Amino acid sequence: MENPEYIPYPVQAVVDLTNDFSDEHFKFAIAQIRRNVARVLAEDNSSDQQIARVKILRYLDFQLTCADRWSTESADLMALILRRLIELRFYGKYVSESQTAAGRFLAEADTDSAEMYKLMKQAFPNEMPHHDLPEVQKRIKTAPSEGEEECLFKLCSKFLHPSALVMYDMNATIQSPAYSQMFATRIVY
Repeated sequence: MENPEYIPYPVQAVVDLTNDFSDEHFKFAIAQIRRNVARVLAEDNSSDQQIARVKILRYLDFQLTCADRWSTESADLMALILRRLIELRFYGKYVSESQTAAGRFLAEADTDSAEMYKLMKQAFPNEMPHHDLPEVQKRIKTAPSEGEEECLFKLCSKFLHPSALVMYDMNATIQSPAYSQMFATRIVY
């Protein structure tokens, strides 16, 4: 029988960071999460879903590495990571829906390349060689879940873009340790 008082480490880490934030504990929590990601991260080309999952997990690990490095910097850097993780959670759910969804996700790289090529060809017409472009598909629209995730996504946006909220009082927003700690705790969550 399972111990009823057992609390999984990620949950305990969030509780601990919320109650008494320390950079050392945050870095420890990030290291634990990265170890868990590494355990499940194995090259697997058996399906579009598996290929997409590996790519998502690699990007997750990269974001966690950034969080570890930037944890003592301004809150906008932590907001950037949190917003990326919210979008990453959306993509994780999306590619798990079906092989078709995973294939669409993987094809977005072709759409990105084609769009960038067209823009570069317009901006630098004499410098860009001609290339046949892949077929462009309709983009997958990311959307945070309603409620807390939607609120955090919007708050992160305010920190990432030049906004009146941030410019009005940078000390109380992007330079505030309280915001950095709140974003950091949500990253661990």
